[in-house]
Amino acid sequence: MDIIGVLTDPAVYPYLIVAPILVLFLVVMGRIYLTQFREGRKAKHRRFKLEVERIDLSQFADRFKPLSLDPVEMDFEVLNLKRAVVTLSLSQGATKSTFKAILEFRGNTLIVTRSDGDHISADWVVEALDTDYYRRYKIDDMLQPVEVREDSKISHSTV
Repeated sequence: MDIIGVLTDPAVYPYLIVAPILVLFLVVMGRIYLTQFREGRKAKHRRFKLEVERIDLSQFADRFKPLSLDPVEMDFEVLNLKRAVVTLSLSQGATKSTFKAILEFRGNTLIVTRSDGDHISADWVVEALDTDYYRRYKIDDMLQPVEVREDSKISHSTV
């Protein structure tokens, strides 16, 4: 059979279909790997100083209602945390930015928002927290970035 002026054997047809798909797959995967490799090298050279200034915890209201007015003894207390709001600052050299981080315990979500400063990205805070967690507990990828919005001012991650 003649394909684009080249005589080919019919046994070669499956390879003519599979080969471009395989090459495209390898190019896409190579591009993704190369991007992660470059970002990893950049991250190793970043030096941050992370300071936690304040942590506010809120919890769900207790729905326990005693049946009588007599004193009730309880052996344990169940703490139902709702969210933690953390005020922190991240500095790199002379550049300093202030961030507000909200950790939702129900959905395992961390939302980091830059409240002051323009030069440090919110996803760098997530990266710094993840790196610090890895250094302490040797568990990799504790924070999974989901989305970065508003020119790196807001970063959503899952825990």
